[in-house]
Amino acid sequence: MIQVYLASGWFSPTQREEVDVIESWCDNHKDITLYSPRRESNCPPTADESTQKKVFSANIVNIVKASLVIVNTRDKDLGTIFEAGVAFSRKIPIIYFAQGLTGTFNLMLSQSGIAVSTTYHELAKHVNGFIQNPRYTSPYTGVIE
Repeated sequence: MIQVYLASGWFSPTQREEVDVIESWCDNHKDITLYSPRRESNCPPTADESTQKKVFSANIVNIVKASLVIVNTRDKDLGTIFEAGVAFSRKIPIIYFAQGLTGTFNLMLSQSGIAVSTTYHELAKHVNGFIQNPRYTSPYTGVIE
C-alpha cells in the first residue's frame, strides 16, 4: 500500500474534472491510500489566518508522508507547483499529469519527476509501474521549454 498525495488546482471546470477522475481512480486502486487537499483540507477563500496555517501545515505533513506525489499541471496553478517543489526537496517521487500536452513541457518539472503523463492511461501505467518497482522511471523525452 502506498500513500499518494494529489497536488492539483480545482478552480476551473477542467481542473475539477481532472481531479475527479484521478481521485476516483486512486480511490478504487487496492494499493493506494490517497490524500487529496480538495477533500481533506480545503481552505475557504475567506479563512482566517489560523485556518490558513492549519491547512498549509496539513498539506506539508501529507506531502512529506507520501510515497508518491501526482502533480496535475493544468493551468500551472502556483500552489500545485509549490507542492511539487516540496516533494522534490524531500526526494519524494513525482509523476506529472499534463492531460493533452502537445507542445512543450517545463524543463524543471520534467527533470524533477519520474514520469510525465499526457493521458489517464499513461498516468495509470506510471503509477502502477511505481507500485511494482519504487525505482521506476520513465524520463520525459518531448520538447522542453
